Amino acid sequence: MHLTQMIYASTMTDPLSLDLVVQVLDTARDRNPRHGVTGMLVFGTERFLQLIEGPPEAVNRLYRNLVADPRHRDLRLISAGPVAARRFPDWSMGFWTVARGASPAAASGEQGRFAPHSLTPDAALRLLDELAGQAKRSAA
Repeated sequence: MHLTQMIYASTMTDPLSLDLVVQVLDTARDRNPRHGVTGMLVFGTERFLQLIEGPPEAVNRLYRNLVADPRHRDLRLISAGPVAARRFPDWSMGFWTVARGASPAAASGEQGRFAPHSLTPDAALRLLDELAGQAKRSAA
């Protein structure tokens, strides 16, 4: 099976409550398995960092939907391309909110705020891996 991985950062047009973010997350967790999509979402105030992976057509369709979604602005594609294996195979969509306890890497950016738009692809992967580890430990 061919797999594509995409990492993007975005800013919400209007601030969302954590409850609304969780509702969007629940929808993704319901839909993603049907399309073979897995990944990780990080939310910090009004900014998102997300890694999505799966069949190229499903990942590209999802990204096109995000680009067209009026709730997002400043969408920045950090990396995209084929991968040999999934990074988050067990999660239809893992989740971490920076408010739950940010790592030092998560708080990098202007005045200590979560600044995913400035991450390089390698830094984004390191941050996602670190926060995924924290999420798994807090769930245990």
